[in-house]
Order: sequence, then C-alpha cells, then structure tokens
Amino acid sequence: MKGKRFTSPEKRFHFIYPEDWETLVVEDIPAFFHPEMGGVLQIYSFANKVGNVDSMTELKNYISVHEIEFNEELVATFTNSEGTNILSCEFKKEDRHWCVYAISNQNKLLIATFNSDIDIDDKTYKILASIISSVQFLK
Repeated sequence: MKGKRFTSPEKRFHFIYPEDWETLVVEDIPAFFHPEMGGVLQIYSFANKVGNVDSMTELKNYISVHEIEFNEELVATFTNSEGTNILSCEFKKEDRHWCVYAISNQNKLLIATFNSDIDIDDKTYKILASIISSVQFLK
C-alpha cells in the first residue's frame, strides 16, 4: 500500500497508513481516519519493563473493559514479515462495530482499535489489514 509513514512520538514503532487518511492526536493517542468514512483507528502503545508481553491476556483485558465476553476461539492470529505477532477480533456493542488488534514483539505491545457506527466493508478490512501488517517496532 502506498501511504504515509507514522512514527510514534517515543520512536517505539512506525507503520504505513493511506495517503488520503487524516491524523489527529487526542490525549496523546493517535487516531487515523478517512474524512468520508465512518470510522477511526486508534493506536495505544505499551512496553513491559520485565519479560515479554502476553498478547492474548492483553487482548482479553481490553475486551473485558467493554463488558464483552471473550472467546479465544474467535481470535485470529497472524505474524508479519518482521516476526511481530498480531491477534485480531471484532465485536459489536451499542450499534458500534469494533475491530481490535493486539500487536506484540517481545516486551512491546500495541493495541489498535477501529470502531465505526456503520458496518465495516471488505475494502476497509483490507486497508486495516495493510496498516496493521506494516507495523514495525523500533526499540
């Protein structure tokens, strides 16, 4: 995907997002969106000081905050070309559609969420997959 590179302010990670998407930072959380599309992608960054991250536990914790029953069998798992582990799940709550990704490599973790008040179409899923697959941890 041709696009723009986003590098986190702490220089922990970067990724590529579509050229026609806009960026907004709210309370130190970067958000990415297409101005005519009904959704927003937000990226949260974490790092363990001791030991590796347990992505499944972190994904479960995030889902439980939204009072959604977590079912590990519905979680898709991937590994990108950098060896980064990616877990993905989705749910609907209060007429909002959510895609949640836990992206980890050793002691580094990103939680990426895309939420929309309209159903997510195939084109958007492909864009999200490209963005998430392009994540590279820097430190």
